[in-house]
Amino acid sequence: MVDLIRSTLEAPKSGGIEAVQKLFAKKQESGRTQWEEIRSAAEQRRSGGTGELSTPVRDEYELIGVEHFYNIFQAHFDLLCPVHAKKPKGEKKQACQVLLAWIKQIKNVRDPISHPTTDDISYDDSWNVLYNARKILDFCSLPEASSQILRLQKTLLGGLSYDKESILSHLPPPDEVVIDFVGRHSELATLNKWLSKNLSKRWALSGEGGKGKSAIAYAFAKSIPGRDDHGLDGVFWMSAKRRRFVEGSTVLIDRPDFYNKETAIFAILRFFSDEQEGADEDTVFRLLTDFPSLLIIDDIDTVETEGEDAIQFLVMTIPERTKSIHL
Repeated sequence: MVDLIRSTLEAPKSGGIEAVQKLFAKKQESGRTQWEEIRSAAEQRRSGGTGELSTPVRDEYELIGVEHFYNIFQAHFDLLCPVHAKKPKGEKKQACQVLLAWIKQIKNVRDPISHPTTDDISYDDSWNVLYNARKILDFCSLPEASSQILRLQKTLLGGLSYDKESILSHLPPPDEVVIDFVGRHSELATLNKWLSKNLSKRWALSGEGGKGKSAIAYAFAKSIPGRDDHGLDGVFWMSAKRRRFVEGSTVLIDRPDFYNKETAIFAILRFFSDEQEGADEDTVFRLLTDFPSLLIIDDIDTVETEGEDAIQFLVMTIPERTKSIHL
């Protein structure tokens, strides 16, 4: 990625390293610019400082880290991704948003606030980083680098030799849905058959409250990234739940993921990007067609009267107008 930035920006009239430095020219509390602090940190990590790294800094481009890609690709998308830059305006904007979303996923895992450096990275986070890295490299037409990520993915899978690509998933922490999952093999088998055989674009789990519908859906969702029989690019969990049972008591939930059509649209867009400006249902349709996904809508029957438009949108319109499916 750094080589791509270097070779692209060093082309005539592309701005060179100065184009990157301008993005990080803001003064910090220390009195130095952000770029100066980036350079200082890079020097500190090498043998003259902490000794973490022994490789010398050959040029200023080598100061660029994963945490800087978002700003650089946001500012210079047309130069760095010329194939996508030639697309119609709406498609180009969508492509840029998806790329930035993949970059941000990796950046978030590397954030020391959300993931302290003293803690091990979980399997799910490791897999998600590799998945997003491979998507980014394929997007930027860097097949050799992408193949290196594929080897890492196979290593993480335990050395399996076949090409098994995961999918992007956004699921809540397990303790928000289920503590222990026991049995329900027949229900899961039915769902697996539905997914692999493309029996329909909608499937409903029904039953009394507290009987385990969410737990079944969650166990099913967790199994999807490790499968290759569905053709999906994503599995996303959306909840209208306003209360849940904890040790025999009912606990209110202040902020459901959605409660009407507008908030449902925003919830789906957040799966792909933080950019919400100008977003509408047509953007959702394009994304869920280009990236077929399984939307798991938890407790949709609890949506209040003013949110009935969300039910129509999620249960009927999306499956009819996109390649995505609904549980």
